Amino acid sequence: MLGEMLLADEESKDFLLVMFDGSQKVSVMVHRLILKVNSAFFKRTLNSLYQLSYVWIIPENAFSEAAGVLKYFYTHDKNHLVDNATTSVLLAQHK
Repeated sequence: MLGEMLLADEESKDFLLVMFDGSQKVSVMVHRLILKVNSAFFKRTLNSLYQLSYVWIIPENAFSEAAGVLKYFYTHDKNHLVDNATTSVLLAQHK
């Protein structure tokens, strides 16, 4: 499995966000994040919004490593993909 990666402040980067909720259902989103805050604050905000147990933020250069995991989650748990436009980021659901 992929390890958790914490990011320094960055802007206009693509990130893969892999999120597990408390019941271990898997939600996968591809986000274009415009980060104006540090990742620890952003992570706490996401945890608060989605009430998640874990949030992994994986930088774009790790997409190839994550592709198999993403495909598995999307294929087996597509009903649990999150699409929540109320967050402060621009969302693009993975297809």
